[in-house]
Amino acid sequence: MLDGVVRAGLPLVPRRVLWTVARRYVAGDDLPAALAAIARLRGEGFGTILDVLGEGVENVAQAQAAAAEYQRALQALPAVDAGCVVSVKPTHLGLLLDPALCERLLSELCTAAARQGRRVRFEMEDAPTVDGTLAVFRALRARHPNLGCVLQARLFRTEADARAARAGSGPERAPGEGHLSR
Repeated sequence: MLDGVVRAGLPLVPRRVLWTVARRYVAGDDLPAALAAIARLRGEGFGTILDVLGEGVENVAQAQAAAAEYQRALQALPAVDAGCVVSVKPTHLGLLLDPALCERLLSELCTAAARQGRRVRFEMEDAPTVDGTLAVFRALRARHPNLGCVLQARLFRTEADARAARAGSGPERAPGEGHLSR
């Protein structure tokens, strides 16, 4: 509930105040700033993950715009970090509007990322989107071996989802990527 109140109130907070808080966690508020941060971090020996911030789009055009921004980022990433993982939120690609739209847009991103040998991580959002997220992931995983899915460690169902992953019917993780904790 608190999460919903905070989320609803964010548009009322001045951008400079938000940026003061977010600066520590967000590489930049546009693609060139994010790419510069990725290049700097890679130069210091760190791995990187690129996430185009956003979620819960309200219409198809917004989902398509988010996908287009990811495509622009994918075009620019080879120049700064060949190993950067791309992280995608399901509701940013329209999961709540139309799961088929989300699936299509994510498939296109996975295809573009695969051409670069790049991995894509499908993020997990709040509990009501778990089933839809996993359904889209399962629909695409066989065609896109570069696609992985994040699991929330604190849901009662996560252990079963992880077992399904090990059996080949759900999320997987690459060697050295993340872990499940109790």
